[in-house]
Amino acid sequence: MTSRLENLVAEDIAEDLLYRTGLALVQGRLDGVEDCFLLPQSIETTEGARIIRTPEDVRAVFEEVRSYFAESGVVNIVRTVVEARFVSDTEIETVHVSRLWRNSNERPETTYPVFSVIKLCDDGKWRSAHSNYAITDSRCHGSALLAWRAKAET
Repeated sequence: MTSRLENLVAEDIAEDLLYRTGLALVQGRLDGVEDCFLLPQSIETTEGARIIRTPEDVRAVFEEVRSYFAESGVVNIVRTVVEARFVSDTEIETVHVSRLWRNSNERPETTYPVFSVIKLCDDGKWRSAHSNYAITDSRCHGSALLAWRAKAET
């Protein structure tokens, strides 16, 4: 069983990864975004699953999702850690909720949970190792997370 303090540390680690990847999603700051991920890594949505194998794959996923956001009018994304806990000294399980704002709405139009596994790597950095997105109200968004792979395979 983890202590409350350990859970706070796990939450801080998860929030740091969300912050850094959020800059890439919202502002297009892709420099170093691949450092947030342990490769290879699986991404799952209600539309299917894909394996990210290379840093170029990571950037391609972010570009595809950014394109989806631009096409659908998403102007902001707020991601909040709901729970984070150590399952071992080198692994964290976390759930966060993503809220997407389109145009100038005062409320988010889309809200969905994401389950992730974060692992401590040999270089001492924490990286996302797996993510499962429960996006049920937008097939296009779920597909955007996976579409880059289909393009690369054609």
